[in-house]
Amino acid sequence: PNQTWREVALAVRSNPSGEMTIDLNDQTIVVKDSTGQEVRATFEIPADQRRKLLGGIDSIGETLALAARSIDTHEAKIDAWRVPTAQV
Repeated sequence: PNQTWREVALAVRSNPSGEMTIDLNDQTIVVKDSTGQEVRATFEIPADQRRKLLGGIDSIGETLALAARSIDTHEAKIDAWRVPTAQV
């Protein structure tokens, strides 16, 4: 693995403004060196972190999503007349 990452680093150094693709779904990085040759490396990222990155979810968004589910669950259990409604 270290040799692969050395090759990626060398490709970036040889072509600093070159094209680089990072694919979170496939967990790969592809870099084009100065000759146009592709250098490919794989990486691992925990599924939960990958899901958050792909969904654009930060810690605040995750907390809000959890809170929303809790609120929905709570409101489903109480009498309808107690659930506040938005007034337009």
